[in-house]
Amino acid sequence: MLVAAVQPRCEEEIVAAMTCELGNIDSMASNLFRAKSKEHAGVAWSGRRVDTLPERMFLALGKHHVYVFEYRLKLFGWDIGRQVARWPRDKTSVVAEYTATMVYFVVATSSGETHALEASVISRPGGRPALDFLKTIGAVDYRSTL
Repeated sequence: MLVAAVQPRCEEEIVAAMTCELGNIDSMASNLFRAKSKEHAGVAWSGRRVDTLPERMFLALGKHHVYVFEYRLKLFGWDIGRQVARWPRDKTSVVAEYTATMVYFVVATSSGETHALEASVISRPGGRPALDFLKTIGAVDYRSTL
């Protein structure tokens, strides 16, 4: 369902998609991830919120890229907006922490961008797809890095 919604906006086949929101850069989860995301991505943590991403976003995973789109909820489905970022998939790393209801994750790109994001994994469109997306991209579980 999410893949079908975003596929027409992407120039390659999309294998996974999810919705998420900007995380609180000062949250405990974000603070815990700083060191580990730096280790896994090989980039420096900027320590500031990156304003290039919208508050809510649609992530789409292709074979070669990770796409980020603005979106709005409609009565039935999503209104996919403009593309706000595209990162090389093989140069993008993700460190995640999973709880029963949420996933908190940091995306680090080869250009040095670091984005703290979060998504609900229950009772919301995009819950199960969020877990599938993170598994497909190869997100490292934060606890396994301790």
